[in-house]
Amino acid sequence: MGNQKVLILHGFSSTMSKFMHYVQPLVDKGMEVLAFDAPAHGKSTGKTVNVLQYRDMIEQVVHLYGPVNVFIAHSFGGLALSLYAERLTNNAELKIILIAPATETNTAISYFSEKLDISQKLQDAMRTHIFERSGIKAKDFSVRRAMKQIQSDTLWIHDLNDDVTPWKDAERVKDDGHKNIKFVNTTGLGHRRIYKDETVAKMVINFITEKPI
Repeated sequence: MGNQKVLILHGFSSTMSKFMHYVQPLVDKGMEVLAFDAPAHGKSTGKTVNVLQYRDMIEQVVHLYGPVNVFIAHSFGGLALSLYAERLTNNAELKIILIAPATETNTAISYFSEKLDISQKLQDAMRTHIFERSGIKAKDFSVRRAMKQIQSDTLWIHDLNDDVTPWKDAERVKDDGHKNIKFVNTTGLGHRRIYKDETVAKMVINFITEKPI
């Protein structure tokens, strides 16, 4: 296991400190663990973040401290990771663990719009703004789309009752029939308890350490 590095990526409104229970078990297996707070999160500077900034931060961390062999990503971090990994010509050499990834940006917009009582007109304006700023349509900020370009050995853990990143979006990826993705469902852990769960953490550690890269 020597010289292998793991990068942990947290979700929106979170911080890497919430994933500390993954660190020691991996270190005990001889792996080096990297983690950082995304822009405008935790101890990082900045007031805003978008998925392309997060993707580019991953790229910079790997450039400075890599190579990285394994990635663990939750929620928004999973979307950013997928956009990073799809651009790598050698992504088949990586291991990826996605925990309740933000599978579809359109779904995220709808979720937050419902919570904040945002009108459909404003939602459409948000999607237009995303395209004008990035040249990419909101629907294309999609883990499902990106996974068609990713050959990494992948463990995807998702709760059936997740009300933030719904299983129905992830299920479409499962239905695509990717042979490199293993799907595991939980029930009752929701979106935020899932990565804290001891059984899930052990599953992640075993996936990383028991199967050779």
